[in-house]
Amino acid sequence: MRRDLFTAYRDVCSKPCPDQYTAWVRTVKHPAKCFYMDPVKLYEVVKPMLQGDFSKYEKLKHETSKRKFWDLYLVCRRLIELPEYHNATFKVIAQAAVDSPAPEFYITPESFRQTYRYCRRFGVNYYPQKVKRICHQYTNYKDGKAKDAVYDKKLKLFMKL
Repeated sequence: MRRDLFTAYRDVCSKPCPDQYTAWVRTVKHPAKCFYMDPVKLYEVVKPMLQGDFSKYEKLKHETSKRKFWDLYLVCRRLIELPEYHNATFKVIAQAAVDSPAPEFYITPESFRQTYRYCRRFGVNYYPQKVKRICHQYTNYKDGKAKDAVYDKKLKLFMKL
């Protein structure tokens, strides 16, 4: 997903943008190759929606998640009507829906900002849990010199992985 985000970011930045935040907003609204999610989660939320039960959909807290699952619901309804998926199980339909192109990346501009900064700092293949642990340890030290020395040591170990 990160590589596709940065491809979209490069595409957005090829056109004039007034500021960085506008570029991030345009990037997250850029069409994506696929829906970046697990088909099992789609099965848990969208299958009841197809049967008329919208309770799990209504319990979703984030607006981006609601938009994503509503778009997946529409994709699944469209796929069910196609003749090649007429007798297919819902797991096959869910995998086809996840692999279909998405109208956007379904993340917030703030999430993309954090991903952008971490990728610039640690490279595209960083592990989020290790980065959070390193950054947390970096901010917890009181003495500035010890803080920088420990941070540099941890960063060097991290970059070797």
